[in-house]
Amino acid sequence: MFKTATPYVYHPLSSEDRMFLSCERPDAHMHVGATLVLDGAKAPDAQRILRYVESRLHLVPRYRQRLQLAALSGEPAWVDR
Repeated sequence: MFKTATPYVYHPLSSEDRMFLSCERPDAHMHVGATLVLDGAKAPDAQRILRYVESRLHLVPRYRQRLQLAALSGEPAWVDR
């Protein structure tokens, strides 16, 4: 029996996402990042933080998606991991 690949559900990029993607170059990254520094004595342990984030991830679908070219159009789109 052949296995069938799960089809991707494509979500088109917003105009803002398209703008950032079009401006990105090897020497000019257009992503945004953040760092959180916690006081080790007062901070919850890493596993507790990870469990909390995982429990809330379903509320922010974009955090589970990645950029991929759509199969037929070749346009960039968000797809679920």
